[in-house]
Amino acid sequence: MLSRTELEGQSLFYYLKEGVLGQNFTEEVQNEPLIVDTREYNGVRPSGYLIVDPEKSVYGKLASSNGRGWTSFKQGELNPTYIFNETKDEYVPTYNTPFFNYAFKIPIERESTYIKVRDQHGNLMDRSWYQLDYNSCRVRFPAPTTPTGVVLSGLRPATIDYRFHRVSTMDGWPTDEILPNLPIVSLYTETESIKGYQIGPGISPIQKYVVDIFATDNSNKKQLTDIIKQSLYNRHISVVDFNRSGYPLTPWGVINEDFIQSIPYNGDNYRTYLTLNPGNGQILYFLNIEVFYDSSPRSGMSASLRHRAKVRFTTQSFSDRDPELVGKFSGLKEPVGGFDSLIRKAYTA
Repeated sequence: MLSRTELEGQSLFYYLKEGVLGQNFTEEVQNEPLIVDTREYNGVRPSGYLIVDPEKSVYGKLASSNGRGWTSFKQGELNPTYIFNETKDEYVPTYNTPFFNYAFKIPIERESTYIKVRDQHGNLMDRSWYQLDYNSCRVRFPAPTTPTGVVLSGLRPATIDYRFHRVSTMDGWPTDEILPNLPIVSLYTETESIKGYQIGPGISPIQKYVVDIFATDNSNKKQLTDIIKQSLYNRHISVVDFNRSGYPLTPWGVINEDFIQSIPYNGDNYRTYLTLNPGNGQILYFLNIEVFYDSSPRSGMSASLRHRAKVRFTTQSFSDRDPELVGKFSGLKEPVGGFDSLIRKAYTA
């Protein structure tokens, strides 16, 4: 089980990766050849996977480098005032719904057209015929859902269109052993504290974070820094309950179908991810944002340090219970992990 500190940190990480950088910095690539994957994963060389041929790819191995991967969320749907109504198959305003005044910043619609796989004859293959590993940029074929007739026919994936994260987003400081190509954005915690804020058991967890930006040039650095600064200034995000929903992708890189769930409310269904309940401090506020630029014209300096910037800020949330009871039973008949905001009205003493 993730602690409250970890839930906040992971919510912030996915907000930056998918909600900010994923909506602003992606690269689209078309018609690249696929070859058999011969890489080893934890000492094992799995069979039945294909990857983009790095010798013929425009970007080589960049898409599958650490902190990148194929984009699994749709771009252009990031709008905190609308949410997808599954019953009516349309986006509706959040007012008069249980999501009113809530900040849903991670996208809620998955990509369905960014990745296109074609067979050796140039024909588009159905999505059910293969499986996608978004983290490692692999196509599994045949997959458990591949029809027997397709395998027997001799059809095989030959080329692929895809879209990938142009910026490597890392949870922690990048080390020399896993240093990917620039640009890199790394997030890490600097300090942590807790203080009381009301008469009773209320607590307010406070954390200080740093986002380091390693860019290719001054223009690239400025653009990244400005977008990250704007995504924090006067903003807040929901604290996602990853303990109940899991992460957006499974450990083996496929889409986690439980992350975006269909929630019934007043006869309608709304698709979203699960958050902590209102009394459990489900809103994470951004405060005290500072930007530091550190560029140097000196020769002989590492490329990763030449065009570097830093964004330092504080997060704060509010919980109405004792620290030992956060996320646990508290007399409200609350399941471990907290209620979702949707059933706030169902609280019973």
